[in-house]
Amino acid sequence: MEKIYYKSINGLRLCGILTETGLRDKMIIMCHGIRGTKDECGAFTLLSEKLYEKGYSSFRFDFNGHGESEGKDLDMTITKEIIDLESTVKMLERKGYKEFILLGASFGAGIVSLFPFEKYNCIKAIVLWYGCLDYDYVRFGNLFTDENMKQAEKDGYYVSRSINTGEEFKFGLDLFKETYKYKPYEKLINNNLPKLFVHGDSDNVLPYEISANVSKKCNNSTLKLIKNGNHTFMNSQNTINEAIEVTIDFIKKSENLLYMKWIFKDSDSPYENDKVIVSDIWNPTNPDWNKRGGLNFSNEENILRWVSRGDTLCEVLLPDNAEVINVKNTKAPNGIFVANKVILKNPISISDDLTMKLYKKSKMPLKTYFETIAALAIRGCYNTCLEIIKDKVNMDNIDDAIYEYTNFIKTWHEGNKNIEIYDKVLEILNEIKSDILINLFIDKEPYIKKITDDKIINLTGQSGAGKSTYAKKYFNSDEYLIVDTDDIFSDIRYEYATGINKELGTYFRNKYEKLPDSGNDFDLIYKEILDYCKKCHKTIVIDCAQFHCVKDIGILKGKLIIIRTSINDCYNRTIERYKKITDNYTEEELSKYIERKKAIFRWYKYSNTFIKNIDEFINNRMNNTN
Repeated sequence: MEKIYYKSINGLRLCGILTETGLRDKMIIMCHGIRGTKDECGAFTLLSEKLYEKGYSSFRFDFNGHGESEGKDLDMTITKEIIDLESTVKMLERKGYKEFILLGASFGAGIVSLFPFEKYNCIKAIVLWYGCLDYDYVRFGNLFTDENMKQAEKDGYYVSRSINTGEEFKFGLDLFKETYKYKPYEKLINNNLPKLFVHGDSDNVLPYEISANVSKKCNNSTLKLIKNGNHTFMNSQNTINEAIEVTIDFIKKSENLLYMKWIFKDSDSPYENDKVIVSDIWNPTNPDWNKRGGLNFSNEENILRWVSRGDTLCEVLLPDNAEVINVKNTKAPNGIFVANKVILKNPISISDDLTMKLYKKSKMPLKTYFETIAALAIRGCYNTCLEIIKDKVNMDNIDDAIYEYTNFIKTWHEGNKNIEIYDKVLEILNEIKSDILINLFIDKEPYIKKITDDKIINLTGQSGAGKSTYAKKYFNSDEYLIVDTDDIFSDIRYEYATGINKELGTYFRNKYEKLPDSGNDFDLIYKEILDYCKKCHKTIVIDCAQFHCVKDIGILKGKLIIIRTSINDCYNRTIERYKKITDNYTEEELSKYIERKKAIFRWYKYSNTFIKNIDEFINNRMNNTN
């Protein structure tokens, strides 16, 4: 995300926020309402975040006389705002963007409607949120009344206050006059671009009937009413989420997918940037696929499947006289193409960020995603592998995922294979499949094993796994004595501890000049706790995250319960817990805590080693007994 200052055609300096995905294909430009700013009461900020997650770049800016842009409020007019929007499109074109979707909210929707589309073939669709599309419709009882215009004629402006911020805004006389001149709805009716009208059915500023009436008269238009939505949609999380969801869905449906191809930049010598490349062989009717020739490529929704075939992603343009075949297949339906000639443009080196953005745009069969995980691992794109596993893999399909993953590798992959990442991802898949191991993304039932007949329950799991919740649920009675090692050894927790935990905390502090460490001194601590509690006639529950640090498994008594919450959930819970219990933390403090807690993605491996060791220990003892 980057703040940008640039000049409007009329010389004023404008300010906007650019959120880029790295793919210079499509840009969504957001135009705020009158008296507002580029954030549109937070709605545009949320929209830009969601667009980025889905792989779309966006730009939201302040019109002249608003926010951080230059100009006086009383000099602002409809004509000048149209000029601002034109200036914004041209600025983004200079940055390399080729296609735009214009999104206007409230008064900004009228500006979008009045944009000179006939001069710009780069505009591909229009989105209108709670649009002010008919100035006559809202003239009475709203801003641009005859009474307010008379005030502007008298003083040179009419003073209004923002509903949301309370800030004073002066409407100049020229603006009033232009509301009689311009008819946004007429421009829309004669516009054949795809149009989406989104309006809340509880909007008391601009009634939804405005959008409903205009959309009926337009070609190629869709109307979506947001139930209980007000002006800005920000009256509830549900309303803004629904508005964003239907908007992104419309953007997806309206776009023409880019053609793309992976190449190895240093070895694919025939592929020169911006030059027509002609296939040596072109015989598309030959029944033998290997003899048809041609140059193969894919599109945005499927290109990730072929990531193992290059280190550089290029856009594919087709010359006017090119012949193209859409290859029928099940791996990537409508995603494999062959042409006799192509032009490659805008090469981008492979990176995890790039593949993550491509994944957000992808649309492939489930089996193909499993193959894609392997292709990404080969290229070293670890984070994208994890994202797909999190979204697509579950206990019902894990066998299929592992089969496709391990069978993807072919002899020609070996030379470009990232062995470390490939093996690391395979280990994560095997952890999901395992009956006993903890894994990154899928919760499993607690691992429960009886070690001895002693009245002791050893309760463990990663921080954030829910050990304490489990203890309260199953051991919250006078039959149990719950020992929480965090209450004993954490100075902060000890200060507020009660009962047996306070006793043990005091005992350890009195006996040892330096408190034992539950990581290095677990065996000592465990024995001390059992010895201290030996006179207790209750079942002792020892709640401790460091059982995996035990050096001698033979010292453990009673029953072992390991809470196997997914590590991703554990991590998120610890962060949320920190924010909840820590008063007045700074962003720097939170960032440091987050960085420290990321170590959980390494620590859980020790827990898995412990589970394997304890499982082997118990099984061996059972075999020896038999």
